Amino acid sequence: MHKPLPPAGVQYPLELAAVREEIKSFYHEDDPAKRSLPSIKGYPRPKNIDEYLKIKAMQAEDISKRNTQGKSDKEISRYYQYLLTQVSSLERFAKNVSQQISERAAENLKKDYIESIMFYKRYKGERHMYKEWTIPELEVEAARIQDMIKGKSLTLILIGQSSKRMYLTNSWN
Repeated sequence: MHKPLPPAGVQYPLELAAVREEIKSFYHEDDPAKRSLPSIKGYPRPKNIDEYLKIKAMQAEDISKRNTQGKSDKEISRYYQYLLTQVSSLERFAKNVSQQISERAAENLKKDYIESIMFYKRYKGERHMYKEWTIPELEVEAARIQDMIKGKSLTLILIGQSSKRMYLTNSWN
């Protein structure tokens, strides 16, 4: 009977293709104990992606020492640099995943604010009017609408338009 092959991350702990899902797990799983990290077996369990990437750098050093015994200093240096380049690609991937998640979260927040504004607004306005607004601008508008709903007296004064964006100022009575 054949022995099952270990996960790719165990065989190739610094290859992006082998540890891609491990890296993603830091952004999708909040509980560190639930993350599957076979590529770092024998190392301390990381709590976050930064600790994980530091462990990958330690792994690069350990692999370099193990695989270059009896080699010349030049060969050792070249191999270690190669392994560090692999660690850098893991860091870039982690940064890209983080950025994509942040962008999605910001876009979802913007959509939520626009939905709230469209539902609760007490004035004429259409969805397209808010497309170019920033999240802080939408946040202020949503808060202003909530204040109107609570019964605070509010007078709107249109003070300008720039690139299809209306700027409103509050005049409280």
